Amino acid sequence: MKRVLPAVWFVATAAVLSPPGLAGDAAPSMTVPRILWPADGTSVSHHFVVRFSNGTAAAHHPMPAAQGMGGEMHRHVHLLIDVPPPRPGEPVPVDAHHRHFMGGETNTTVDLPPGRHTLQLLLAGADHVPDNPPIVSKKIAVTVK
Repeated sequence: MKRVLPAVWFVATAAVLSPPGLAGDAAPSMTVPRILWPADGTSVSHHFVVRFSNGTAAAHHPMPAAQGMGGEMHRHVHLLIDVPPPRPGEPVPVDAHHRHFMGGETNTTVDLPPGRHTLQLLLAGADHVPDNPPIVSKKIAVTVK
């Protein structure tokens, strides 16, 4: 029994002390981000605020740096406007359809032309590459008046 205890202790300690993401979890300490406002199907003016939960374990505190990984494993949320999530392994682009929120933000102002638009949140790491499968909010549709 004495030989089993060190092995069990090592595995348990490694699981507890491993930086998030290195213990085989697709999305450690993460919850799915959610769009809090507007609700699906809402009509909005062309200039409106999107409120969201960003899905990170601690919104304003990046995850600790992973030893030997060369930097922070800072996970953050992206707002996708009228586009699907990037294909697996591809980073989130920087353009009008992909908004990056690396500072723990939980709201943003959006200006869209009249018509129907879709909004969705996506979590990704410091390299802006989403998990596979991606961690996304429910896609909602709004109608801009």
